[in-house]
Amino acid sequence: MLIIARRVGQRIVLGDDIEIHVTALSRKVVKIGIVAPRGRAVLRGAVHDSSGEAKEAAVDASLEAAEYLGVQVKPTALLFTVIRRVPR
Repeated sequence: MLIIARRVGQRIVLGDDIEIHVTALSRKVVKIGIVAPRGRAVLRGAVHDSSGEAKEAAVDASLEAAEYLGVQVKPTALLFTVIRRVPR
């Protein structure tokens, strides 16, 4: 495991197509932004490590949230929930 210290506004680049931006820090939470190609799955560790049932539940919850907001989503295209999209 590589451990890197970064400050707010700094970034880490993985290969040619993935960037991790440090957007905010508090005592117990680090908020990051991830820029990756659309075809690349970006999952929280808990979702990635969990069973298939938990993954399905996460997708179902995301679909329910999308329906509540009046957004049309294809279940097969839903890889993760975007909280906020930041323009590049």
